[in-house]
Amino acid sequence: MDSMILLSLLSNVICFYLIFILWKKLDQQGKTNQLDSTEDLAELLELFAQEMKEENARLQEIILQYSKEARSTNVSTSSEVQSEQVKTDSSAQFQHDNHPERNKVLLLAREGYNAEEIAKKLDRGKGEIELLLKFYA
Repeated sequence: MDSMILLSLLSNVICFYLIFILWKKLDQQGKTNQLDSTEDLAELLELFAQEMKEENARLQEIILQYSKEARSTNVSTSSEVQSEQVKTDSSAQFQHDNHPERNKVLLLAREGYNAEEIAKKLDRGKGEIELLLKFYA
């Protein structure tokens, strides 16, 4: 009977030793997996940063190209607009506009009427007339 107890204790000690060895191996594998996943994550972030740099450089080129085109068109259109403004009379400009109510308001304002008088003549609100005058006069 003593031998059975001794054999049972010995088998328990061996089982604990094997469990401890397995636990160490699993712990090492977990650490290497964490290192691998950390390295993979760092590599992915580096690739993402590289792609963002390339995308930013391409976007800057597009913006520069657009601004150059806008400058060249602004120079030509601003000179055209200035020459047209010199040629046309202000009342003629209002007649070609697609907003007859606004044109009436602006013409009355040029004739010297104030916002309240224009509002009464056109049967509009004083605030509406003042707003139109602020924007277009």
